Amino acid sequence: MSVIIGTAGHIDHGKTTLIKYLTGIDADRLPEEKEKGMTIDIGFSFLEKEGKKIGIVDIPGHEKFIKNMLTGVSGIEYIIFVIACDDGIMPQTVEHFNILKFLEIKNGIIVLTKKDLVTEEKIKELKKSIREIFKNSFMDNLPILETSIDDIKSFEKLKEKIFFDVEKIKNKNLDKNFLMYIDRSFSPKGFGTVVTGSIGEGKINKDEFLYIYPQKTKIKIKNIEQHGERLEYIEKNNRCALNISGIDYKDIRRGDFLYSENNLKSTEIINVYLSLIEGNKIKPNQKIRIYVGTSEIIGKIRVLEELSKNNFLCEIILEKENYFFQNQLGIMRNYSPLVTLGGIKILKVFGKKVRKKTIEYGEYIEELKNTLLGLENKNKEINIDKILNFLLDYHKKNYLEKGIDTKELKKFFSNKIENIQEIIDELTLLEKIKVIQGKISLIDFKIKLTKDDKKIKEEIFSIYKNARFLPYKYEIIEESLIKKGYQLNNIKSIHKYMVEENMLEYLGENRFILSGYFKESMKLLKEYFESEENKEKGITLGEFRQLINTNRDIAILLINKLEKINFLVNRKNIRYIKGE
Repeated sequence: MSVIIGTAGHIDHGKTTLIKYLTGIDADRLPEEKEKGMTIDIGFSFLEKEGKKIGIVDIPGHEKFIKNMLTGVSGIEYIIFVIACDDGIMPQTVEHFNILKFLEIKNGIIVLTKKDLVTEEKIKELKKSIREIFKNSFMDNLPILETSIDDIKSFEKLKEKIFFDVEKIKNKNLDKNFLMYIDRSFSPKGFGTVVTGSIGEGKINKDEFLYIYPQKTKIKIKNIEQHGERLEYIEKNNRCALNISGIDYKDIRRGDFLYSENNLKSTEIINVYLSLIEGNKIKPNQKIRIYVGTSEIIGKIRVLEELSKNNFLCEIILEKENYFFQNQLGIMRNYSPLVTLGGIKILKVFGKKVRKKTIEYGEYIEELKNTLLGLENKNKEINIDKILNFLLDYHKKNYLEKGIDTKELKKFFSNKIENIQEIIDELTLLEKIKVIQGKISLIDFKIKLTKDDKKIKEEIFSIYKNARFLPYKYEIIEESLIKKGYQLNNIKSIHKYMVEENMLEYLGENRFILSGYFKESMKLLKEYFESEENKEKGITLGEFRQLINTNRDIAILLINKLEKINFLVNRKNIRYIKGE
C-alpha cells in the first residue's frame, strides 16, 4: 500500500512499544537505544494485514533528537500521534504537533497509551484538553483511540482503524521526476551499496539510472527491496531499500537525494514564506538551521517583509550551496540553542540579494507575493479538483441520493483541506455544484432510475396505496419484496429515495405513509373543522381514528406527526387546527 505511517509524541509515551505490539517488530536498532530504553534515531518496521503491508517510521521523542525526528517525518502521510494517559500533553507533544502542522501532514489518529495507569475520569479530561489545545488544527478532528499492554484487543482495534483510514488515502500524480531523500547508507556483505529512504515523488524501475545529489553521480538501480521482498518497481509514498552501483556507500550522507535528471543547479540564496510558532521572534541575520527532506542546512535569515503576525517573506543565505525545489516545505530551528522556530515554504530557489528602499526591492517583494499567491491558487485548484472528483465518485456509488450531506463532506475533508466552506461557496458561485436542503451535488447531477429500480418503486407504492391509513411496518414491506426476488440493498435504496423525494412521509416506529394520504388526513381535518360546533369542541383521538378509518396505534403516530409540523395543537388531549 502506497502510504508511509509515522509516529509522533513526547519521549517515553510508548511509541516504540506501541509499534512493537502492532507489528511484532522492535524498531529500536541501536545498542544505545536498547541500553537507555529510548529511541535515538529513526526506526523502521511495517504493519501487515491480509498480505497488505504499510511502512512505519518510528520517530524519536526526546528534544535532543528532534533533528532525527525531522529526518524521519520526511515522506510521511499518516501519523500515529501518541500521548500517554499518565503524563498527558508534554513539551515534545506540542513541538511535534507544530512540526507536523508546518509539513502539512493531515491524516492520522491520536492514540492514548497506558490507559491502565489512570482512571476513566482522567482519560475524559485528557481528551477534552486535546480538543481544546489543538482546536482548529489538523488534529481537531482526528479520531482518538486508547491502548494498554493489558488489553491486547485495543491494539487489534487500532490496527483495524489504521488500515481503514489508510485505504482511503489516494496516491497522487506519478508523472513527476523520481525523488528520494536518503536517510541511511550501508553495505551488507556481498551486496555493495544500499541506501534507504522515503520516496517523495515519481516511480522507479529496477535497472533504471538515477543521479545522486549533491555528488551528481550517475547510479544504477540493481535491486529494489521493501519489507524483505524484492520488487521490479516502486512508486511515491513508499519506503524502500535500493541496492545501487556507481558510488561507494561511504561517499553518501544522510540528506543526499536521488533524482531522475542531472540538470539541477545548486543555490546559495533562497526566498521562503516563514510561519513562526506563536511567541517566537527572529533577529536580522540570525543563524538558523533548516530541515528539508532528510537534510540539515545551516544559513542566516533576513526578513524582507512582514505579511501578518508570525508570517513573513524571508531571504536565507546558506553556508554552503545546496539543492531545493519550489513549494518544498521545511522546518526552521535556531542554530543554538536548538529551538524549533517555525515552518518554511520555498518560494524562489534562486534568490538574489536586493537592497531595501530601492525600486528593485519593491518589485522583488511583489514578485515573491505573486509567487506565494500562485502557489496558494495552485493548491486551491488541486483542492477543488479533489472535491469535484469526490462528488463524482459519490454519485456513482449513491446514484439514488440527491447528494452528500454538507456536514459529512466537511468532516471527510476536515483534515485534508483548509477553508473547506470557502471552496464550497466558490464552487456554488461558479455553478460547479449545488446545495439543496443541506445536500451537496454536482450541478448537472440528476437521479436516474433503472428499469429494476422503477419496478421496486412501483411495488412499494402499490403496497402503501392499498394500505391507505393502515400502513405496515417497513420490515414487513421488505420481507414481502424479498420473497418476490428483489435484493435487500435495492429495496432499502429505493425506499430511502422515495422518502427523500417526498413520496413517503415518516410517522415513527418504522412506519411510513404515502404523502398523498398524509395530505388527505389534513384535508379531512380541515373539512371536519369547517363546522362551528367542531371548531368549538375540537377532536379527540378516537374521533380522529374514525375520521380517517385507522387503528389506535396509527392514529397516535399520525396525530403526533401533525402536531410536530404545527398543523394541530393539543389542549388537554383535545386537538385543534393551529391558529383557529
